[in-house]
Amino acid sequence: MKIKVLARKECANFFEGNCLIARKKCWVSEERCAYFEQAVIPGVNREDHPDYRQYKSAIQRYRNTIQFAGKGSDKDSL
Repeated sequence: MKIKVLARKECANFFEGNCLIARKKCWVSEERCAYFEQAVIPGVNREDHPDYRQYKSAIQRYRNTIQFAGKGSDKDSL
Protein backbone atom coordinates (compact mmCIF):
# COMPACT_ATOMS: atom_id res chain seq x y z
CA MET A 1 0.00 0.00 0.00
CA LYS A 2 1.17 3.52 -0.75
CA ILE A 3 1.69 6.05 2.04
CA LYS A 4 -0.87 8.46 0.57
CA VAL A 5 -3.50 5.69 0.43
CA LEU A 6 -2.99 5.05 4.14
CA ALA A 7 -3.36 8.78 4.80
CA ARG A 8 -6.54 8.93 2.69
CA LYS A 9 -8.06 6.02 4.61
CA GLU A 10 -6.99 6.87 8.17
CA CYS A 11 -5.98 10.54 8.53
CA ALA A 12 -8.74 12.75 9.91
CA ASN A 13 -7.07 15.78 8.29
CA PHE A 14 -6.89 14.37 4.75
CA PHE A 15 -9.60 15.74 2.47
CA GLU A 16 -9.59 15.47 -1.32
CA GLY A 17 -5.79 15.26 -1.46
CA ASN A 18 -5.27 18.21 0.84
CA CYS A 19 -4.17 18.58 4.45
CA LEU A 20 -6.75 20.43 6.51
CA ILE A 21 -4.09 21.47 9.05
CA ALA A 22 -1.67 22.96 6.53
CA ARG A 23 -4.40 24.07 4.09
CA LYS A 24 -2.45 22.80 1.11
CA LYS A 25 -1.66 19.59 -0.76
CA CYS A 26 -0.94 16.65 1.54
CA TRP A 27 2.82 16.10 1.62
CA VAL A 28 2.93 12.91 3.71
CA SER A 29 4.49 10.83 0.92
CA GLU A 30 7.21 13.46 0.38
CA GLU A 31 7.97 15.08 3.75
CA ARG A 32 7.54 14.33 7.44
CA CYS A 33 4.15 15.00 9.01
CA ALA A 34 3.86 15.30 12.78
CA TYR A 35 0.16 14.44 12.82
CA PHE A 36 0.74 11.31 10.73
CA GLU A 37 3.57 10.23 13.03
CA GLN A 38 1.85 11.09 16.32
CA ALA A 39 -1.76 10.12 15.61
CA VAL A 40 -2.24 8.04 12.46
CA ILE A 41 0.64 5.55 12.71
CA PRO A 42 0.14 4.73 16.41
CA GLY A 43 -3.56 4.25 15.77
CA VAL A 44 -3.11 1.65 13.04
CA ASN A 45 0.28 0.12 13.85
CA ARG A 46 -1.20 -2.47 16.20
CA GLU A 47 -1.69 -6.14 15.51
CA ASP A 48 -5.25 -5.94 16.87
CA HIS A 49 -6.21 -3.32 14.25
CA PRO A 50 -8.33 -5.05 11.57
CA ASP A 51 -6.27 -3.56 8.70
CA TYR A 52 -2.84 -3.88 10.32
CA ARG A 53 -1.45 -6.34 7.77
CA GLN A 54 -2.64 -4.16 4.90
CA TYR A 55 -1.18 -0.96 6.42
CA LYS A 56 2.10 -2.46 7.61
CA SER A 57 3.90 -1.95 4.27
CA ALA A 58 2.89 1.73 4.04
CA ILE A 59 4.01 2.37 7.61
CA GLN A 60 7.37 0.73 6.93
CA ARG A 61 7.76 2.64 3.65
CA TYR A 62 7.05 5.94 5.44
CA ARG A 63 9.58 5.17 8.17
CA ASN A 64 12.27 4.06 5.71
CA THR A 65 11.88 6.81 3.12
CA ILE A 66 10.51 9.81 5.00
CA GLN A 67 10.66 9.66 8.80
CA PHE A 68 14.11 8.18 9.39
CA ALA A 69 15.65 9.25 6.09
CA GLY A 70 15.61 12.91 7.11
CA LYS A 71 13.22 14.08 4.38
CA GLY A 72 11.38 17.24 5.25
CA SER A 73 11.44 19.24 8.41
CA ASP A 74 8.40 18.03 10.32
CA LYS A 75 6.94 21.50 9.73
CA ASP A 76 3.68 21.10 11.59
CA SER A 77 3.64 19.72 15.07
CA LEU A 78 0.65 19.06 17.25
